[in-house]
Amino acid sequence: MTNAATFDRGFQVEEQGEGLLITGTGAGLSIGRMILLFCPLLFLAMPTAFYLVNGPLGFLPESAGYPLGVFINVAVLWGINRLKSARFAFRLLPSGLQREGKLYPYQEIGEVFIDNPHMKGQTFASGGIVPGFVVAGSGPAGMTAALSMVTAADTTSRIIGLGARMGASINYRINMRHGNRIVRLATSLDENTALSLFGFLTQDA
Repeated sequence: MTNAATFDRGFQVEEQGEGLLITGTGAGLSIGRMILLFCPLLFLAMPTAFYLVNGPLGFLPESAGYPLGVFINVAVLWGINRLKSARFAFRLLPSGLQREGKLYPYQEIGEVFIDNPHMKGQTFASGGIVPGFVVAGSGPAGMTAALSMVTAADTTSRIIGLGARMGASINYRINMRHGNRIVRLATSLDENTALSLFGFLTQDA
């Protein structure tokens, strides 16, 4: 018996009212990344811990510097993971894209694109939304958009060119250009989720 493969976009799509609600979270830090970061961060945390023990926290014994350093290190890792696990949410409506209570009409959106702050000045994929959604089928699930974009193969090859830098690999962003402003739709994404979300917005929405 053959089981159907699990379909995972990397984000969630939910019909809501007249539109689609798109939600998800950043990639966060994997266990491997946490282990790689632990040692270099510890070199910074230990001096800080002993400075505190010999200063503001002078009531603590000298030996408390070691567990305090580990605690500071873990706290910093937790904070970084939280920053890299930021939640994103926006809605696709017949009249435009809605984010944080603001509606951006499709005809005012110049493009949707992927970038990475570790590779400044480079856009890895760009799709231009043609004004207006065409409502077809039954309900918002039938909405389609006419767009222009680079091919999936070209997009993938350009992104892979980033290399294996740890920071870059979970720092992809999906943005849209509204007039002279850049609006972030999703941040701290891994490569697969960035490609999936970009493809959904420019082909499947």
